[in-house]
Amino acid sequence: MVNYYELLGLSQGASEDEIRAKLKDRKRVWTQRQNAPKPEQQQEASNNLRMVPEIEATLLNPQKRSAYDQQLRTAPKEEAHVDTSKIEAEDLIQEGWRLLSVGNVPDALMVATKATEVQGNNPDAWALLGYCKAQWGEVEDALYEYKRAIKLRPNDASFYFDLGGIYEGIEQWKDAMQQYERAAQIDPRKAVYRAAMGSVFIKNEMYKEGIDILEQCLKEEPDNEGYKYLLAVAYTESTYQGWTYVEKIDRYLTTKPEHIEEAERYIQKAKALNVSDSDLRNRMNDVQAAIDDARKRKFHGNPLAVGGAVILGLFMLFSGDKGVIPGALYLIVFGVLYAVSCMAPQYKMNKRVIESGGETSTGMMFSGFSEGLGAGCFTMILSFIFIIILLPIMTLINFIKNYAMK
Repeated sequence: MVNYYELLGLSQGASEDEIRAKLKDRKRVWTQRQNAPKPEQQQEASNNLRMVPEIEATLLNPQKRSAYDQQLRTAPKEEAHVDTSKIEAEDLIQEGWRLLSVGNVPDALMVATKATEVQGNNPDAWALLGYCKAQWGEVEDALYEYKRAIKLRPNDASFYFDLGGIYEGIEQWKDAMQQYERAAQIDPRKAVYRAAMGSVFIKNEMYKEGIDILEQCLKEEPDNEGYKYLLAVAYTESTYQGWTYVEKIDRYLTTKPEHIEEAERYIQKAKALNVSDSDLRNRMNDVQAAIDDARKRKFHGNPLAVGGAVILGLFMLFSGDKGVIPGALYLIVFGVLYAVSCMAPQYKMNKRVIESGGETSTGMMFSGFSEGLGAGCFTMILSFIFIIILLPIMTLINFIKNYAMK
């Protein structure tokens, strides 16, 4: 029985939010590791990815999680299938990777330790021990073991790749990039080392650099799902470049149409990769919704101007005096035209939302009509005079601002 908690590097008492966050992180790691230079690591990553739906269904459902925890307490664990006292180092190494592939990190760690004792000059044994230590959360020890492996075989690009992965996991970006660059220098034919460099760029929001590398990697290996996933992440996350995050409403907003067009190009590229990961697809949908919302037109004029013009026009129209019909139609038509002219694109309204820290307001294009006006008869008449005189002028200005000017 696979221990999902050990596989994710979590305690059994981890919260649902912690599980979700760790799952998201591990999915990215395992997806990238499917391209690892060692077949054993590829197999481990593929096995772990296949278990993700079941892990989510089990640990994120309170009833299923409770039953699973009970099974975990009583079920026998997958154990090493070798007698570690009478075995060769190569067999121990093979068994260690097998145990990792089924999520049994503790026994894999024990077997790897034995392998280094049996043959202390075997770099693969030290690399396996370093890998197990990293999986177990003993990062400093893992770094030490990998450096021992590198000392024994300094031209093995896979060791530098694994070491870079450990540094990346603890967000020591400079060290991670250095190790990936060394791996790429040793074996420039393998795109996986360059793709790892692209991943570091993406995580540091250097999207252009990451996209350039990953597009080249995918060009070399067009069917590589790992590269597609990383590139889709890069495209999706780069869509908000130039946008402003407004914490109060927890949204990214833009004030420029070119930002919307750029975001649309990137999100369409991301969708075209047809990545199956549900979290990433949901993220794409969120970005698409933000793009669509930025393009929508919303009324942000003064309701008093619209209501006053239409109501006064209707009152005149039904007064019975045929002589006021042209004036009544004038008011109604321009009241409607004014309302249409105030349908501004959301991206033009966003500047005020950003400046106010998330507050929204209306009446900005025609605010002069309502400011300082009370409810008295004289002020209402004064308002209507302003409506009659200024309505066409403001309508024209609004049409230019909201429909003609970018």
